Amino acid sequence: MTDPEDDPLSQTTSYHPGQLLLASPALRDSNFMRAVIFLTEHNPEGAHGFVLNMPIDTTAGHLLPDAEDSELADVPVFHGGPVAIDKLTFARLQWNEDTMTFVFESQLSAEDALEGCRLGDDIRAFIGYAGWTEGQLENELAETTWYTHLPESAIADQNAIPLLWTTLMNSKSPIHELMTRTPHRPELN
Repeated sequence: MTDPEDDPLSQTTSYHPGQLLLASPALRDSNFMRAVIFLTEHNPEGAHGFVLNMPIDTTAGHLLPDAEDSELADVPVFHGGPVAIDKLTFARLQWNEDTMTFVFESQLSAEDALEGCRLGDDIRAFIGYAGWTEGQLENELAETTWYTHLPESAIADQNAIPLLWTTLMNSKSPIHELMTRTPHRPELN
C-alpha cells in the first residue's frame, strides 16, 4: 500500500500548512537545492514558507546597527527564500516534546525577538521567504519537485542544520534515503 504522503497526486488534493517541504534531489535552483521549507501558509491563493537549513554566514548584529549591543547580535541569519530579499524577518522556533508538535512563530518584532532571546527561545532571522502563487505549489508537488513531510524534532536543533535535509529524507522511506546519495552535481560524474 502506498503512503498518501508519497503519492504526488494526493499531495495536490489538500493543503499543507504547518508541514515541511523537502526538495527533490533533481531540483537544481540554488535557492532551493536540498532545501527544507516550513510552510507557514498553504491555501487556494498560494503558499508561503521559510527555508530552515540555509544559514548565511552572518548574524542579526551585523545587519542591524541597533542590535550590535543586544542579545539580537548573535541571532543567526538564514536565507529564507528568494522573495523579498530586502526584508529581515525574526521567527521563534520551538519543538514541543509533550505534544510532538513544531511551533514556528514568524513576523516577530525586534522587541519580541529580543524578549525571546532573553527567555532562551530559539530565535532566528530570515532574509526573504519562499512563496508560490495560486496553484504553483500544487503543480510542483504533482511534478515531485517537493515531498511533504511532517515536522520532526530535528528541525528545531541548530546542530542538525548541516544534515537536516538528509536526516529528514532518510526518515521518510528507504527510497528517499537512496535519493540522498545523489551527488550535488551529477553532471560532474
